[in-house]
Amino acid sequence: MGLHVRDEGLLFSALARPAASAFGKDAYETLELKAAALMSSIARNHALFDGNKRTAWVLTVAFVNLNGFDLDMTQDEKYDLVLAVATGTLELDEIADVLSRHLIDDL
Repeated sequence: MGLHVRDEGLLFSALARPAASAFGKDAYETLELKAAALMSSIARNHALFDGNKRTAWVLTVAFVNLNGFDLDMTQDEKYDLVLAVATGTLELDEIADVLSRHLIDDL
């Protein structure tokens, strides 16, 4: 077992996506959009041989935690969200909307 990287470039790209900017302006202006971009990239890019969806969830939670928030979701809600993200059912703004509804202040 362990984390086995299939494509290091895809992994680094996915990790950098929330910090992307264009013409001096953040490409993803809100915490929710940044978290959605991270989750989407990790889940869809398949940079890992296995565990892309699980890793997408863990990194998204870590990202919002580092920014002073948490996600209050049931196991079923977590599963449904990550699966919808991985299969491309949800667009970025829809992912951000779901995250926004479950974001709680972690203070």
